[in-house]
Amino acid sequence: MNYSPAFNNFGTVASAPDYVRAEFIRKVYNLLFSAILVTVVSGYMFVQPGLLQAALAMRGLLCILTFVTIFAMMFTRKMSGANLFCYYAFAVLQGALIGPLLYFVDKYAPGIPLQAGIVTIGVFGGLSAYAF
Repeated sequence: MNYSPAFNNFGTVASAPDYVRAEFIRKVYNLLFSAILVTVVSGYMFVQPGLLQAALAMRGLLCILTFVTIFAMMFTRKMSGANLFCYYAFAVLQGALIGPLLYFVDKYAPGIPLQAGIVTIGVFGGLSAYAF
């Protein structure tokens, strides 16, 4: 995350003035919404016939890579650019893990995963829009 000078002048965001807190909330909700969108889109991509079989065959590797990206995020939390790369790589990996699972859920409860994805994107999109 690219820390703006306004964030560096205060010990915590809670003790910062209102305009700094508002900027912080906007940045957090934008990152959260974009990561959820990336997860939903990559989850949809990984339920396509060719990628579904690959994701199922490599789910152990995907789990290991997920933990690797968690640790990478811890080590790159103050490196602008690298931390965002790790964050979105984690979102893609979560989509690759959750997508095939939702494919099988969709077989037993048709339409429920799609509705859940639409509601999730709608809620966080609305919260992000409200933050502006």
